[in-house]
Amino acid sequence: MSKPRSQTINIFLPTGNPKGIRKVGRSSNSNVRLFEVPRTELGRFCEMPEAAEMGIYFLVGSGQLYIGQTTDLSKRIKEHDKTKAFWQRVFIVVLNNDFRTLDHLYCLEKAAIEHAQAAGRLQLENVTAGNHHRHLHDSICSDCENIFDEIDTLLSVLNQDFFEIPEKLETIGEHIAKTENTVIGKHTGSEESILIFCRSKDKVIRGKGCFIVSTGEVLLSKGTMISVKTSETLPAGWRMQRENWLEQKDLVLGDDPDYYVLQSDQLCKTPSMAAALVLGNNRNGWVYWRNEQGRTLDSIYRT
Repeated sequence: MSKPRSQTINIFLPTGNPKGIRKVGRSSNSNVRLFEVPRTELGRFCEMPEAAEMGIYFLVGSGQLYIGQTTDLSKRIKEHDKTKAFWQRVFIVVLNNDFRTLDHLYCLEKAAIEHAQAAGRLQLENVTAGNHHRHLHDSICSDCENIFDEIDTLLSVLNQDFFEIPEKLETIGEHIAKTENTVIGKHTGSEESILIFCRSKDKVIRGKGCFIVSTGEVLLSKGTMISVKTSETLPAGWRMQRENWLEQKDLVLGDDPDYYVLQSDQLCKTPSMAAALVLGNNRNGWVYWRNEQGRTLDSIYRT
């Protein structure tokens, strides 16, 4: 990322509704235009002239993220509306004239996926890491570095931080000190947290903790078992957190040589992050975490 500098950012409301479509861009020397589009407003966006242009996009919702690129934004995102259920909003980046090439699209998509993996804030739904086989000229890469910085700034204006690497995850004690009303126990409808469990393929409970209803975070309990083995699907940011636990001796080998034992309570930003750290690979935590009655978080809070 380049050094921050003063700049003027404009926000335009095409429909007049501040909770609807928002168009964001720099007032001068802009390389891109960024649109925030609620899924319910997709039809209105597709009527706008920018919908027929090329660009990259970010589908966001339920702690998940999908990054893509296309030469026809309207057609591609309509396809996702039929095939991907998780997203509630899409952030669309339309490239200005000088950068409307396939090389720029491929380079920006690849950079965005790499930054999202490094941050590890959301569960990345991409199967591939972008186009690794396309040879890109140095001038294209230089263009895209500047464009990505601008995209990151515009997303930050809209309070989207999925490229920002967390400085440090809180422990349960630190979290409770900041949220004194948090209750860890059985869910009665008025309490903010419920006990949850995560099982491995052999049906053995490996993860234990609580789900913070108000924030969607998971507090992993001391004694949780963390898989020694990890797969390539584990996002880089989450892998970094696992390495930090090892360095700080928060993970030690237990009686089962295939699992570490967590030595202190740890806060994870999403259920999917918590499940991935326990099981060693990318998982949909909303399905893998269950309450004491065996119900998934997905069935309790999302259906």
